[in-house]
Amino acid sequence: MGKAVPMRKSDIIQWDKSNWERALYFLDKNKNKKFENKDVLELGSGDGSLSFWAARAGARVICSDILKPKTSILNQLYNEKISFEIIDALEIPYKNHYDFIIFKSLLGGIGRHDNMEKQLIVMKQIKKSLKTGGQCLFIENMKGTILHQIYRNRYGSGKNKWNYPSLKNFKDLSKNFGHTQFCSFGLLGSTRKLGKIFRKNFDIKFDQVFPSSWHYIYAGIYQK
Repeated sequence: MGKAVPMRKSDIIQWDKSNWERALYFLDKNKNKKFENKDVLELGSGDGSLSFWAARAGARVICSDILKPKTSILNQLYNEKISFEIIDALEIPYKNHYDFIIFKSLLGGIGRHDNMEKQLIVMKQIKKSLKTGGQCLFIENMKGTILHQIYRNRYGSGKNKWNYPSLKNFKDLSKNFGHTQFCSFGLLGSTRKLGKIFRKNFDIKFDQVFPSSWHYIYAGIYQK
């Protein structure tokens, strides 16, 4: 494989950066140990950006997805601390193996057509694959308000019947774990140009004033 093209820090989050980067900071600040010399599995990696996040901090990382990524992504991620495996999040072939399992924007697609049962299976598979005391660190889209749902159905993943968990659903998904922490973010978002700066500043300053169930991003730390 050719020489790697180093991924920049700013490439870890590619959309709605101000809100998703706050969620990533929450995970980094509150995880129970450093990544250095730990075994980490990223599920549903897509571009592998979370694998880079962990490997840059010294972890041994398996970057996984249900399909093999494009060669350009492998070249970008390649280094001695990252390897790639094809893994279905519904059937993780490990037991008591990982210090951390990480993912972002995974459950919505797995639970499309209101299939929460598959989302529950994923979380059970994750718990099985973690070492005792290991943690699942993840960022997910949350159901949010009726306005978020209307917007997604018209412009986003709602057209593909993705099922984003509600705050109550996340409580159900966390039941099999020992200790859990979460924080939620985002009301207006900052993905479109119109009013982007206003919406970004509003979320940063005021989203924590509103109920968590109104937010559309969920950052979770679930410990086995």
